[in-house]
Amino acid sequence: IQILQTDKQKKDLELQTTRIHLAKQRQVLILIALILLATAFLTIILFRQYKSKKKTNEKLWYQNNKIGEQKKELEKNLDYTNQLQEVLKDDLDHYMQLALRKQMNPHFIFNSLNSIQSFIMQNDKLSANIYLSKFAGLMRKVLENSEHQLISLSKEVEMLKLYIELEEQRFDNKFICNWNISENSNLSAHLIPPLIFQPYIENAIWHGLLHKEGERILTISIKKKENHLLCSIEDNGIGRKAAADISKNKIKHESLGTKITQKRIQLINSLNKTEIGIQYHDLSDSQGNPCGTLVELIIPATEMSILED
Repeated sequence: IQILQTDKQKKDLELQTTRIHLAKQRQVLILIALILLATAFLTIILFRQYKSKKKTNEKLWYQNNKIGEQKKELEKNLDYTNQLQEVLKDDLDHYMQLALRKQMNPHFIFNSLNSIQSFIMQNDKLSANIYLSKFAGLMRKVLENSEHQLISLSKEVEMLKLYIELEEQRFDNKFICNWNISENSNLSAHLIPPLIFQPYIENAIWHGLLHKEGERILTISIKKKENHLLCSIEDNGIGRKAAADISKNKIKHESLGTKITQKRIQLINSLNKTEIGIQYHDLSDSQGNPCGTLVELIIPATEMSILED
């Protein structure tokens, strides 16, 4: 009986140990199952996030490509718009310049018709006929030259000489004109805007020389200096200050030719990306008294061969 009881106690102890061991194994299995379940759940979540992120990245890539294409298209349209604006600006400047050149024609005609009228009223038919013939030739040259943006320097000088001849006849040869043209000017090879010098020559005659007593001299010089043409218009008249004082006592008269030419020069500089410069110099004698005016026009030299190329 004692032996049996001892065996029973051993078996009960072994059974209890086995139960404890099984309980621990069950706990381990449950823990492993929970870990596997959590791992599977986390894997599913990460996979879904990966798919969502991949889909989002694909959308972003597509949108970026689309934005890139739209950007290129916008840049292309912007370049085209800028080019169109430049063309339109050039066209506008060209037509404004043409309109300003056209305004010079009535200015010439008005002044010259006054002279013809004066000859007729004096019953000087011969002078009127000679003047009218020269005037017709001048108008033909002015109309021909005004159709072009640039003309040869020789044509401009030819037109100016005819204009000065008319002014000399108009004012009974009260002044003389001297021309100084350097050999390196090459009149036929260089191109300049038409009617660019005439208004300043007109001012020298009308406002400088005709109010002066004694000898009246107009000197026009043209020479090439480096890459520019330098045209000097000098008169030994009363000077700009005295001329302005005289103008104050008369009906206000604005120099239309000079005003138009200044606008033309601004447009020419803007259109051709050049810089035509004008400089005024008030001349004085040794005692400091005004003795004339010097106007210098500095024009970039444009050669005929360059234009043809």
